Amino acid sequence: MISIIIPTLNETTTLPFLVDSLMASTVNKELIMVDGHSQDGTWEKILLLEKQHPTIQAIQSTPGRGQQLRQGVQMAQGDILFFLHADSQLDSTALGAIQETLTQDPTSIGGNFRLSFGEARPFYRFMNRFYAWIRRFGLYYGDSGIFMTRQAYDDIGGLKDLPIMEDYDLVRRMEQYGNTQCIQTPILTTSTRRFEGKNTLQLFWLWGKMHVLYALGASGPQLRQHYENKRIESTPTPHDLPV
Repeated sequence: MISIIIPTLNETTTLPFLVDSLMASTVNKELIMVDGHSQDGTWEKILLLEKQHPTIQAIQSTPGRGQQLRQGVQMAQGDILFFLHADSQLDSTALGAIQETLTQDPTSIGGNFRLSFGEARPFYRFMNRFYAWIRRFGLYYGDSGIFMTRQAYDDIGGLKDLPIMEDYDLVRRMEQYGNTQCIQTPILTTSTRRFEGKNTLQLFWLWGKMHVLYALGASGPQLRQHYENKRIESTPTPHDLPV
C-alpha cells in the first residue's frame, strides 16, 4: 500500500483537484492530510473529503512542513511513503508508476517525479531544464514528489526535526543509502506561486546560500534564523521555496 502524505496550509483552491486525481487511481492507497491550522477553510474542506473517501485520514498539526510530514508518517500504514505538496498537479497514473518503478528495480529505494512548472514563459522553461539537470547529481526536493519504501525511511532515520530544508536533508541521506529513480512519465506539475512578484535573482542567491550553510553544518534553528533575516532584509521569499 502507498501512504500519500500531504501537508497543507491555506490550500483551499488547489487541494480538491489533487485529491480527485489521487482518488481516481486504483492502486491500494491511503491519503493522510496534515493541516497546519489553515485560516482559509482548508481544514473544513479536508474534513468533507474525509467523509467522502474512506481512504482519507485528516489530522491537524502545528505549522511547519517537516513537523506535519512527521506526524503523517506516524499514522502511515503503507510499505511505500509518498510525500506530496498540496499545490501539485499529478495524473492518476502516478501511483501505479511508483509501484512499477520499485517493482522493476528491487535495488531502488525510492525517488521522485520529473518536475514541470507548467508555464511557457522563458524563466519557467529554464527552471524545467535546471531541475532536470540537478537531478543528474541526486538533487531534488519535496516539490517533485518524494517517494520511498518505509523500510528505507526507517533505516535512514526518517525526517529530522528541522524547521527548514527537511526535504533536502532527507534526500541527501536517501542518495547515500541506495539507488533512486526519477519517474519521467507522468510529469508532476508544480505551482509557480513561489516566484510570483519576487526577485528571482535574490531567490537563487538565498537558495544557494542556504545550501552552503547546510553543508557547513549549520543547525536547523540557525538556518531558519538566516532564512527569516533575509526575508526581512530583501524581497520576501515564499513559504514553499524548495530548500
